[in-house]
Amino acid sequence: ERLGNHAAARRHYTDGATVRQPAGANRRDGVQLWQSWARLEARLGRPRKALSVYRRAAALFPADEQLIVGWARLEAEHGDEDTARGLYTRVTEM
Repeated sequence: ERLGNHAAARRHYTDGATVRQPAGANRRDGVQLWQSWARLEARLGRPRKALSVYRRAAALFPADEQLIVGWARLEAEHGDEDTARGLYTRVTEM
């Protein structure tokens, strides 16, 4: 991604997101992969794709506060304050 090859970065994120994690694997690594992918899509001007990635990640990691806050922030930036507010509320109730 740092080298500017966004297509390759997307492929790697997609591959990483679909690999079955071994038992005992650090779940934080999985969350970071999904979050990095969503941020890439947002930086490249693809907010709908970024939001889709966040939704999929949240289904896999529903109790990860940082992930949910990142998703909420992007929702707010793109005008969906109600969804953002609901996500922020979800985090405060964890």
